[in-house]
Amino acid sequence: MSVFGAGSAEDVAFVVCTAMHQANVTVVLSGGGAATIYAPKAQQTDDLDLVLPFMFSSPKLATIYDLGFKETRSRGIYAHPETTFTIEFLEGPLAVLDEVITRWDTHRRGDQILNILSPTDCVRDRLSATIAWKDLSSARQAAAVAKNHSVDMAAIEAWCMREGSPQAFAYFRSFCDR
Repeated sequence: MSVFGAGSAEDVAFVVCTAMHQANVTVVLSGGGAATIYAPKAQQTDDLDLVLPFMFSSPKLATIYDLGFKETRSRGIYAHPETTFTIEFLEGPLAVLDEVITRWDTHRRGDQILNILSPTDCVRDRLSATIAWKDLSSARQAAAVAKNHSVDMAAIEAWCMREGSPQAFAYFRSFCDR
């Protein structure tokens, strides 16, 4: 049996986050990986973005190598022969556009942990792609997360307004209402 259990995005994220935690490095799952965990039937990704939320922290690469990952030709992206998911470490601070996030959720499964954006921040993260790149599929991903989890709609709307993008919130709401 693989170190990653069934090999889902969630399984891989738990294994890597736990190993990094044991090496005293905090990483937080964000991006499409967080959306995949919160809305697995609606969103699938093949890369897991792990953010180092503290500006001056750095991954202990020996930890990722000890798990059997190898750096790919794309510098900073790590692959493992037993999973289709790649890992990418992103330097912090953890943020959605210009807003720094200082709190995240920690899920526990036995002796494993997974630090992950809260559902509300996951929605904002996906909407940041809608705002920055006019990516409507990201608004659909955000809506799928919101349909599956309790999110703070008022905070999401206020954030979109602060970002100067009421249209991103309107797209998102239209997908939520479907």
